[in-house]
Amino acid sequence: MIGNVFRPSPHRLGAMGEGIARLYLEAHGYLVLEAGFRTREGEIDLIASRAGVAVFVEVKTRRGRACGSPEDAVDRRKLMRMRRVAGAWISGGCCRGIREFRFDVVGVDVRPGGLELRHLKGVAGW
Repeated sequence: MIGNVFRPSPHRLGAMGEGIARLYLEAHGYLVLEAGFRTREGEIDLIASRAGVAVFVEVKTRRGRACGSPEDAVDRRKLMRMRRVAGAWISGGCCRGIREFRFDVVGVDVRPGGLELRHLKGVAGW
């Protein structure tokens, strides 16, 4: 059991990163509107808002940098998929008070000595 705390499965690691990202966003004044919004096109990890801006957030979590930084894993194809999923959310009428839309990436590096979080804002245009 102790091994699972330090080396969670990829699914648990991702869920942990999403929880950390959510806490970070809320601590910085964002209101999380949805978590794990899914369509047949894909999923957006978090949808948040602040000051009239809806923010579609992809969270990537890694155990160190052996495969590069977490945010490096968000490529053009992933961003195009996020746009399609965001379009479904927008067309669902969940946008009262929203004046702008933005795509962000939160990268979470989890290490034995702690973690590092990076919030990249506006990674792709609408």
